[in-house]
Amino acid sequence: MDDKDKNQEIINSPEEVKEEMIPETEGETSELTTLEEKVETSETEEVSKDSGIMEENLKEGETALDDARRVKVVSPGMLVAKRFFRNKLALIGMFILIVLFLFCFVGSWVYKYDEDDIFQTYKEMYFNYANVDYRETYDYYMFEQDPESDITMLAYLNENILTVMIPNNLDTLALKDKNKKDYSLDKLKDGIYKLIRKDKDVSITLAKKRTVGTFATAGIVLEDWFTPSTPLRNQLENAKGGDTINYGGNSYYFDGSKRGNIVCTYATPAVVSKKDGVDDAFVSEAQAHYTEDTVTYDAVTYNVYKDGDTYLIYIPVDVDYLISSKMVLNCYEAGTLFTDAFIAKALNVVGTNGTAEINGTVYKTSTVDGEVYLDRMVGAEQQHYAIITNFVTRRYNGDDTLTVEYKKQAETVINYMLANNLYEYMANIQSEKMVEDPESGELVPAKDEHGDPIYDEEEFEVTRTQRNFVFRNIQSKYVADIYAPPSKDHILGLDYNAMDVLARIMYGGRISLVIGFIVVFIEIILGMILGGIAGYFGGIVDNIIMRIVDIFYCLPSLPIMIILGATFDAIGMPNLERIIWMMVLLGILGWPGIARLVRGQILSLREQEFMVAAEASGLSNRRRIFRHLIPNVMPQLIVQATMGLGGVIITESTLSFLGLGVKYPMATWGAIINSVSTINDMIKYTYIWIPVGGLICLAVIAFNFVGDGLRDAFDPKMKR
Repeated sequence: MDDKDKNQEIINSPEEVKEEMIPETEGETSELTTLEEKVETSETEEVSKDSGIMEENLKEGETALDDARRVKVVSPGMLVAKRFFRNKLALIGMFILIVLFLFCFVGSWVYKYDEDDIFQTYKEMYFNYANVDYRETYDYYMFEQDPESDITMLAYLNENILTVMIPNNLDTLALKDKNKKDYSLDKLKDGIYKLIRKDKDVSITLAKKRTVGTFATAGIVLEDWFTPSTPLRNQLENAKGGDTINYGGNSYYFDGSKRGNIVCTYATPAVVSKKDGVDDAFVSEAQAHYTEDTVTYDAVTYNVYKDGDTYLIYIPVDVDYLISSKMVLNCYEAGTLFTDAFIAKALNVVGTNGTAEINGTVYKTSTVDGEVYLDRMVGAEQQHYAIITNFVTRRYNGDDTLTVEYKKQAETVINYMLANNLYEYMANIQSEKMVEDPESGELVPAKDEHGDPIYDEEEFEVTRTQRNFVFRNIQSKYVADIYAPPSKDHILGLDYNAMDVLARIMYGGRISLVIGFIVVFIEIILGMILGGIAGYFGGIVDNIIMRIVDIFYCLPSLPIMIILGATFDAIGMPNLERIIWMMVLLGILGWPGIARLVRGQILSLREQEFMVAAEASGLSNRRRIFRHLIPNVMPQLIVQATMGLGGVIITESTLSFLGLGVKYPMATWGAIINSVSTINDMIKYTYIWIPVGGLICLAVIAFNFVGDGLRDAFDPKMKR
C-alpha cells in the first residue's frame, strides 16, 4: 500500500488508525489520553474558527456550499421569480393588472347597477304639444269605396277645382275619366265640392252588328248563344272566306279569305241583354226607335246611347261618388275616428244645409256666431256633434284627443298670426292639464277626485313654418336621463342611453379582457403546433407551413373585419355569436408571429445534445417535440403572449369603436368610447371617454411591463 492509499485509509477510518499507531499499554495510557485531549481541543478550536469565518461570510451575504438555502436560491423557478420580482416596473404592471381584474370581475358583482339598466328622471322642458295644419289643399272622401277609382282622375279633379272652377266662379263642371265615364263636379259651398258619377240604368242592350262565330280551314265555330236553323247552318258551313250570305233578312259576312269572323248585320237590331221585368212590347218599341234619342214606353222616357253598333236603352242616374274638401270635422267627443264614408256624408249635409241619416243617426247642420256645426239629433234635441273648420289640430304624436275648446283657441291664435304675418308667438291657452301615466309613459289628462278633467291656463310657444303651426309648452316628463353628469348615485354619470358609465366600464372590461386572453390562447395554440412542426421537421414541411404564414401576413386584417362586421349587421347576428366570431378571427389572423418565433427557437434547440440523446433513446417525434422542445420554448411564448394581450385589447377596442364589435346593450371599452365619437361630445362629456381611455392605456402598459419583466427574468444574459 502506497502513502496515498494509507492517507486515504486514515481519513476514512481514524479510529482504526489510532488503534494501530498507538499501542494499548498501561504505561502509555496517560500520555495517549493527554494527546487525545490536545487533538480534540485543537479540532474544537479549528471548528470554532471555521464557524466564525462561516458566520462572518454569511453576514457578508455568502452561502456555504452545503447550506439548504443555497439549493432553493439556485433552483430555476426561484431564480426566474427572484429576477422578476427585482424588476420594479414588472411589479407595478402586476399590481395594475390585479387591480383591473378585481375592478372588472369583482366590482361588477358587488356594484348595485347592471350594464343595461336605464335610468329616467323628471325634467321640465319645452315639449311639442300640438300641431295645427292650415288646410288649403283638397282631400277626397268617397261615399263608397271604389277599388277601380282612377287616381289620375282625382288629381285632375283637384286641378279643375283650383284652376277652373274657383277662378271662374263656376258652380258645376262636366268631366270624363280615362274610361270616358261622365261626371259632374258641383260646388256645394266654399271649400266643399261633390263629384257625381253619371251612371246609366240600362234596361235593354241592342246590337245592329254582331260576331256570331269564327271559321278556319278546319270548319266553323259558332257562338254558344247563336243557334241558327239547319238551312242557315248548312249555308254557313259551305261558305268560303269573303262570301256574304243573306238569310231571314239578315246579312252574314265572312271576314277574310282563309280564316276570320262571321259577322252578322241584323235588319232589326238583336237583343243582347235586358233587365228582369222587361216585356216583349218594350223590346219591340226599343227595336223600332233605337235610332232616335229617346224611347218612350209606359209613360217613361228612356235615353238611347250609341256605342259603335251597340245601343243602350237607359234611364240616367246620378250617383254621389265623393266629396272633395279642405274642411275637417273636429268632434266634441275627443278621440273619435271617422271613416271616409261618414266624412263624405257629413260634409254633404253641411254643404247642402240639409239633413241625412248616417249609420242610423240623423244629422243636421247649424251656424252659430259664424261657426258651422254638424249637429246630432237625440230625440227631439239637436246637439253639437262636430265643428267644421279648415284647421287640422292634433296632438303632436298625431292623436286626435284635444278638446274642441282647445282647438278653437288655437285657431284664434293662428288667425291672429296669419293676419299679422307672425312666425313666432307666445299665447296663453286654457287647456286640459296633462300628466304622464307611470305605466305607459304617455301623457294623459289629469283628473280631479270626481274624475272630471282639470283645466289650467298654460303658456304656449307657437312657431310657424309655411302653413304648419307647432304649439310647445313646458312639461314635466319622465324621460331617459341621458348624459347625466357624475353624482353620488352615478359616480361617472350616465351615457347617451342613460346607462351607468361605471357599470358599463366594469362589464365592458370583462368582455375586453376575456377577448384578449382567449385570442392570445388561440394564437399560441396554433402558432406552437404549426411552428413546432415546421421547426422540427424542416424541409418541405417547413416550406409549406412558412408559405402559409406568408399568406396570412399578406391578409388585410382590418378590411376583412370591416366586411365581416357589415355582414354580421346585415344578418342580425346576436352579440354572443359576434364575440365568438371576433375571437376566432383575431386568433386566426394573429398566429403567424407565434409560429415564426417557435420555429426559430426549435431550429436552434433540435441540434443540441439533449435532443441527440432523446433521439438515441428512441422517443417518438411527437414526444420529442412536445415533451422536450416546446417546454424549452415556453418562456419565450409566455413573454410573447403577455406582451400581445395589450395589442389584442387595442384591436378589440378599435373594432368596437368602429361599430364592428359587440352591439348595444352589451358593453366593451371601445363601444363606450364610440358613444361620444363626435368632437363636440368628446369636449362636453369627458367624464365618459377619459376613464375608459385611461383604463385601456393602463391595461396595455401593465401587460407590456409584465411582458418586459418576464423577458428579463427568463433571459439569463440580461443585465440586472
